[in-house]
Amino acid sequence: MGKNWEIPKYLDQPGDLYFIARQKGGLFGITNESTDIKTFYSCPEIELNSFRKGPNIIISLLDHYLLNMNIKPRRLSLFADNCGALNKNDYILWYLTYKTFIMKDFDEITLNFLIQGHTKFTCDRFFGLAKLELKKTDNVETFKDVQNVISRSSIHAKVQPLRDFSNNQTLVQIFDFKTFLEQYFKKSSTEQKRFTNQFYKFISSSPCFETRKYFNSESQKINLFKKNFILSNESLNPASIITEIKVLPIEDNEDSREIELEKFIDVSNLYKFWLAMKRPQSNS
Repeated sequence: MGKNWEIPKYLDQPGDLYFIARQKGGLFGITNESTDIKTFYSCPEIELNSFRKGPNIIISLLDHYLLNMNIKPRRLSLFADNCGALNKNDYILWYLTYKTFIMKDFDEITLNFLIQGHTKFTCDRFFGLAKLELKKTDNVETFKDVQNVISRSSIHAKVQPLRDFSNNQTLVQIFDFKTFLEQYFKKSSTEQKRFTNQFYKFISSSPCFETRKYFNSESQKINLFKKNFILSNESLNPASIITEIKVLPIEDNEDSREIELEKFIDVSNLYKFWLAMKRPQSNS
């Protein structure tokens, strides 16, 4: 799941700052229930504007997490909320089919969506702890400050930034999964639209995935591969497929090392000026 945060943030915030557009950043969280470790992917505004909150960034972050798991299970269970733009769409179904049937990274993946109207689950708990820590922290002006806030919020919180601003090094690459997957898969037809369903199951031995409304409901098998997709050894060779996924560039990234600080120098100066005006002046 993902949240947006705005910086800078101060405990004693000047009223004029309310009318100034602050920098927005995205936080995408994945919790490992077996270890109770929550990984926060920190996405600054320049990356957020370049990639948007679409399938490319969500799938790339999920793929990065799965590839870097310390212990990789053969059977994987995923839980997510019902956000259509982020989680419940064709591209996620394509990707999970790709991970099981094509890449054989998992024998089985189950995707479970929470019932609409649910209250909270594990990811919400960690986001709540981070928000509590943010409320009592002063002078949160950069995304490095945001990462420090998250790290202090829980011993089980782990921060994974997309980029290191100190040397402008990309730490997590965003791939064009959308264009890549469209080569092999088709959109769900009107009859096959099952986005009201809550349970999906993908297995390595079948190109079809199973879906059902409730756990005890009758399941339906759906194949979203294109008809011209040839199931040959060559087409299923992971080495030949993985090279086709292109890395998406960051747009307008000139001086990106300094943009995090330069963009808000006026805001910081406004805050310092406001504090100086609030201090009682001594009578001369």
